Amino acid sequence: MASYLSQNGYGPGQAHSSASLDTDDGDPDTPLFYCLPCRDPSEPVRWLLAVAELGHRQVVVDDPAKLAELREKGRLLFHSLPMLCIDGCDIVQPRAIVRYLAKREGLCGRNDAEEAKCDMIAEAVSDMCKPVIYRPFKVFREMREPESDSHIRSAFQSIAPVLERIAKGNGVRGRMVGDSLTYADVLVAEAVHAIEEIQPGLTRMCPCLCGVRDSVLALAPMRAYFSSPARFPPTTAETLQALDYVMGVGSRVSARPSAGGLFRPSQVDV
Repeated sequence: MASYLSQNGYGPGQAHSSASLDTDDGDPDTPLFYCLPCRDPSEPVRWLLAVAELGHRQVVVDDPAKLAELREKGRLLFHSLPMLCIDGCDIVQPRAIVRYLAKREGLCGRNDAEEAKCDMIAEAVSDMCKPVIYRPFKVFREMREPESDSHIRSAFQSIAPVLERIAKGNGVRGRMVGDSLTYADVLVAEAVHAIEEIQPGLTRMCPCLCGVRDSVLALAPMRAYFSSPARFPPTTAETLQALDYVMGVGSRVSARPSAGGLFRPSQVDV
């Protein structure tokens, strides 16, 4: 049975379909990352998992019955994905997952002051990226691409200069806080990469932030992630159709989308 990932140009990998979300065919200690069939809002989590070189299994939930199964079992605290199952915990909400991983993997700086600075940067990056996450809905649903791009540009031009000053003031090239890699570096790198992908040239006004991005992308685990089947392509109108189907949104999901296996749940060992 062909998987969602392999059928959509995600490259070769250990993707395989599954009739159930129970993953007892592997190491029970392997962390499981459940996500919807799209890049956002799970991408910062994937970047952090990659940077931490934390082996895990990515489980794409692309069928409403599978989402219902997780909800009925009480696995999803707020009934939404993504969810990371690790250390005996089911953790939901992207920012909570990122924070847990950062603490677990020692990516919060060398002391309490650096940790607090990482947290502040993470909050700012979250605000800066909101228009990026909403963009597919504006572009493909509301046909308001110019307005969406204006919001992205405005958020970046408002927040990025402050982050640029922080990076420049830190005095260590490629690092936002202190002299060690932190989750703040990863979040900034992912945000700058995403924004540059949408609006090429916009991020050039912040060379220090671009340096942080380049430093993170140069890491061997990140290069491996970008060539792996766990990496999703940019969100398209077809992606939104898939999300509608999984979430059971409105009249757009009156029937299963016909894409020959596109919406079957799949798993990827990373």
